[in-house]
Amino acid sequence: MASPSLSTIAAALEAARLPTGGYEGFQYHKASAALLSALKLHPDIPPGERSKVIHRGITLAAASGPFTESTLAAGARAAESEYLRKRIQRFQVATSIHPRLPPSVVTRYISGVSLVLSQSWPAYIITSRRDPGSRITSEDQLPHDSTLVLAEVLARTPAEAFHHCNRAISLLRGLWNFALTFRSIRLMSGGPSPLGKLRIGRVHTVHVPGDSAPVPTHWYEGVYSRPPRTTLSSRDWRLMTRNEAVIRRSLRSIPYSSDLWAGLARYAEALESADFGSVFLRMWALLEFLTATEHLRNDVTVQRAGFVFGREPLAMALLAHLQNQRNQHVHQDAADIALEDFASQTKDFVDGLFSVHFGRGHRHASRDEFGRFLSLPSDPAALASQIELRQDAIRFLS
Repeated sequence: MASPSLSTIAAALEAARLPTGGYEGFQYHKASAALLSALKLHPDIPPGERSKVIHRGITLAAASGPFTESTLAAGARAAESEYLRKRIQRFQVATSIHPRLPPSVVTRYISGVSLVLSQSWPAYIITSRRDPGSRITSEDQLPHDSTLVLAEVLARTPAEAFHHCNRAISLLRGLWNFALTFRSIRLMSGGPSPLGKLRIGRVHTVHVPGDSAPVPTHWYEGVYSRPPRTTLSSRDWRLMTRNEAVIRRSLRSIPYSSDLWAGLARYAEALESADFGSVFLRMWALLEFLTATEHLRNDVTVQRAGFVFGREPLAMALLAHLQNQRNQHVHQDAADIALEDFASQTKDFVDGLFSVHFGRGHRHASRDEFGRFLSLPSDPAALASQIELRQDAIRFLS
């Protein structure tokens, strides 16, 4: 659990102690923030609870005397154990997605979360959200022209329940958005319209089943844009669910399917925003993820993507152009103003790579191995030459 920087953080916390009790605020804030990276907390502790566990660990370490590397590590371990011993109970998360889906009820089960998508919530959910004590604006209490979502999960805390349910809904939205928009043409919209056709609602609330009491807290989407249409067409619904079934079957046979599900969640969240500079960078990050080049140079990302798209006219030139625009946007904040085009064009490459993973991923043991497959020469003659050389090497070594 300990990191080499833990002793530095312990010394900073000790220096931040005040003689009258408590800490010098700014120093404490910096040290506790650094501690989040210095300690590898149990993966069952969701991001929304990690800061609380860290602060609790600092409190426990302080009670044992001066801060040292060992007392800080022991305090964090104790706080971690406290959290993991919390009673697991059933929670429900109420939210919505846009637009409205044609069926009256849709059910899915993803990553331990049961999802019911319908046109209504149980009465106690509506009562709770409408209670003045919940402090939810009237337009968000019962969203109109939307599909209402009720997610149910076992969790230790409301924040943990929200984390799991929100992730499951992101996974489903990513899968549905891909199934619906794969390789679709997107022209510049002339307005702030996200690339995703299915988007999350603005307010999410956590409930105990059957309890109509006001919710103590709720989560707002920081970036929110309602789609222009209110109902998904029956044709789009049939296309989306048909493709969903094919992709799900493919994922079941892929050894690294958990990576691809994680990629679909990132895909959904990127498509929510109309900040196309952010969408462009997040789509480029997905391009790196799908080519297994997150820790390699950008030109390797382009080269590996070129293995898939290099036979298409202008594909390599467009990839190089997008790489250049990405670098300018990151390092100089000077990308061309056509960021919506760049985001959409990068999404097109991401869609194609997802498709290749879904079609051929069962042949590879991991995403890294798939990335090495993409590093092979794209010229069949060069590949044949490599095969001959490797066979000759095997004969030599045998």
